[in-house]
Amino acid sequence: ANTCSNNFNTEVTADPPFGKAICKAIYRVIANQMKKTRPKKNVSRGILLFILLLSLAASFLFTLRKNLQAQEELIYLEVTVQKGDTLWTIARNNLPIGYDIREYIWIIQRNNQIEGAIIFPGQILRLPYKQNH
Repeated sequence: ANTCSNNFNTEVTADPPFGKAICKAIYRVIANQMKKTRPKKNVSRGILLFILLLSLAASFLFTLRKNLQAQEELIYLEVTVQKGDTLWTIARNNLPIGYDIREYIWIIQRNNQIEGAIIFPGQILRLPYKQNH
């Protein structure tokens, strides 16, 4: 009798002359069964890709909606810089609800072509703010 072992922790004993052929056939059956019980990698990857794309689409739509709302609600206020004012204090005093002060300072700098944090008394700054401020 031939004894065959494999990677599946299974031993099969078969009599000659078909011993090896029977072992191989049994191993193929075992391998096929194991493939059926393993989760499909392609299906898992497909589900993961779908979830990723869905979350990206949702994030994009949320950002787009937020930007559209912000554009509709913004109007501009002109502020004259006084002695002792800083971008931080001007931003803090006029900060619209829901804005991060650092983001708002960046917006003020961008809208007024200011590089850095230096402003001068008498300088006029255009500040965006929401009507419901």
